[in-house]
Amino acid sequence: MSETMGRIADSLEKVRSQCGKARLLFTILFVVFCIGGAFAMVLGTINLASPGLLPFDTRINGATYVLLLVDLVSNGALFLIARSIFGTIAAGRTPFTFQHAQRLKLLGCLFVAVFVLNLLVPPAFSMMSEVEGLTLGIMSSQAASYSVISIDIKGLIGAVACFALSTVWRYGALLQAEEDGTF
Repeated sequence: MSETMGRIADSLEKVRSQCGKARLLFTILFVVFCIGGAFAMVLGTINLASPGLLPFDTRINGATYVLLLVDLVSNGALFLIARSIFGTIAAGRTPFTFQHAQRLKLLGCLFVAVFVLNLLVPPAFSMMSEVEGLTLGIMSSQAASYSVISIDIKGLIGAVACFALSTVWRYGALLQAEEDGTF
């Protein structure tokens, strides 16, 4: 019996260690993502406010700008929520809390917003930049010629996964509260 308890304790220590590393990774990813996102938003704002001011041609409109902003917020929230959950586990506490369940539900709502905005913003309005004859970005040159509805399935799958995980986390929090006698 004590050998089993020793293996469980070793396994738990490995889980805490790995979760601490994952928390650090998501912290670094969040910081890098924020710097890149801030840079993209500044360029987009300058382009919307004063077209032609930038030394390169950036084609972006208001709808694409809003889509980019919501996409940045949802991805940033994903990094923060993952960081928070891994940090809780690394600290030796249960990850099954009502707060984490609520955060996952909010993230699901952000993914729904990304999905809906991707339906409303046609692919012809994707972001592009041209620097000295080199075109960078994503844009279909023939997108305006076809009547196509763009469906970004990643947003839909992300929303479904987050809503399902939120339900699982809430259930886990209820079981944890019952076990602790705080419910």
